[in-house]
Amino acid sequence: NDDGSHGMITINTATAASVNTAFVRLSNQVTYKDVMQTINDLGINSGNAQGLADNARLTLGISAVSPARMADAYSAFANNGAQYPLIEVKEIKGTDGTDWKPNAKPTQVLDPNVAETVTQTLEHVTHDTDGTAYGATNETGLQNIAGKTGTSTMDMGPLQANYPDIYNKTQNGYFTTAAVWFNGYTPKLEAAVAVSRWLDENGKEIQAPVDNINGSGFSFGASVSLPIWSEFMKLMQGTNSKYAGDPAFPAPNTSTMQIQNSPSPSASPSASASATPTHGHGHGGGTASPTPSVPTPSMSPQPTNSPTCQAFFGLGNCPSPSPSTTNISPSSPRPSRSH
Repeated sequence: NDDGSHGMITINTATAASVNTAFVRLSNQVTYKDVMQTINDLGINSGNAQGLADNARLTLGISAVSPARMADAYSAFANNGAQYPLIEVKEIKGTDGTDWKPNAKPTQVLDPNVAETVTQTLEHVTHDTDGTAYGATNETGLQNIAGKTGTSTMDMGPLQANYPDIYNKTQNGYFTTAAVWFNGYTPKLEAAVAVSRWLDENGKEIQAPVDNINGSGFSFGASVSLPIWSEFMKLMQGTNSKYAGDPAFPAPNTSTMQIQNSPSPSASPSASASATPTHGHGHGGGTASPTPSVPTPSMSPQPTNSPTCQAFFGLGNCPSPSPSTTNISPSSPRPSRSH
């Protein structure tokens, strides 16, 4: 990682602090074939994502996935392993007064215990003092939050070769962050926020690093996307809708789980942050290393009409060349469990 070795640590610690190398090792153990199968089960595949490949680079954030797909994937964690299909049309109203609304039904794509265990792990990101999203509970006023920050790095070679004027604005390749993410949820609502940057180059939209906007230095999911996500979730609490509130997440039944090659477990998530939250990355190294987003890391959203930073909540459509939208991916009431 960008700040040296962490030694032997638990998955909870690796997730909270975004120790990417731990997940390369883990993926090698369980095999990338199985990792890819889970990614596909969560609705992300070569038809809607770019650069998916079952090798070590997948873990470090090479695949371009839209925020809509990431929100839909994370909704399965929030919803006890059940996932509704991604639907970006809320309703259609005809001139004759007819009204059509989708009547989607969920599919159990993960074992409930698996989904609940992922959620339990992702709570460390928002509750542990070394978690990259520590402070989210203060910012939102919510206690039961799980999620993951994400940071991806650009391939600067094509930018340098084809657009040297834009490359020079990156301090000759010093700034390289392609996109920053936060994918998070309560038991009732999941939202994904991705921020990337697109510049107009003689009428063509060209991606540029999202770093150093207004002289702010390197950008990370915690410093850019998390505050946007937190503000959105906080505002949703004032809507008096079914998406407001955050009851406790269900605890997984681990009695039949087999634990392999695990060091002593780390402490359970600490109480909600009481200090003023800081949006540091958690590595403390000051360099922009890619940080995976569970279940699959993702690079940048595709360009939209705006040449500046884009942020999409929940089911915002990223790839199409239309103005940015804001949507939400609700977690429905949990289905009855069967084992």
